[in-house]
Amino acid sequence: MRRFVFAMIACLFAGGTALADELYIEYEVQRWGADYATFEVSTAEGCGAECARDPDCLAWSWSRPYAEGPNGVCHLKSEVPFWSHNPCCESGVMVGTGEDARPRSALAARAGERQSADAAAAD
Repeated sequence: MRRFVFAMIACLFAGGTALADELYIEYEVQRWGADYATFEVSTAEGCGAECARDPDCLAWSWSRPYAEGPNGVCHLKSEVPFWSHNPCCESGVMVGTGEDARPRSALAARAGERQSADAAAAD
């Protein structure tokens, strides 16, 4: 519950919006530090979707093209670092607690269904 409340407060103060599928995007926000994976991805939504698929991801930041190079760059975070206003970036925080610490996106649900189907096929 604390993560959800924190995410909602962060969205209000950081100028973020919640999409219909509950992927929260904080516009013009950069979250510094706690990176454990960095890779190119074309959109902030794509970066958030990658975080949603990874159970170790608690937050993410996406740098717009030419902020760090010619393509957009996604930074997955192992913690929820502090944020700062920066027009280069968009960020997000996973919501929920415990087993429920993922966004409720259809994309994440499909990924979970795929994993369940893979596990059942392996049995």
